[in-house]
Amino acid sequence: VTHTQNGVKVVEYTLWTKDWDRMVENSKFKSFPGFQEGVSREGYIGLQDHGYAIWFRNVKIR
Repeated sequence: VTHTQNGVKVVEYTLWTKDWDRMVENSKFKSFPGFQEGVSREGYIGLQDHGYAIWFRNVKIR
């Protein structure tokens, strides 16, 4: 997974690897019930919310 913001790569990682598990274990998400199961294993883009109303605008996929 690569996160790009304004043309600059800011984060890159591979899901469901030992490194991924280690990152989750050292994050605020380690205590979120079902966090790992909630991460989709299909698709090309994911939009995230944190349980509140959210709006997305000007989303561009190239």
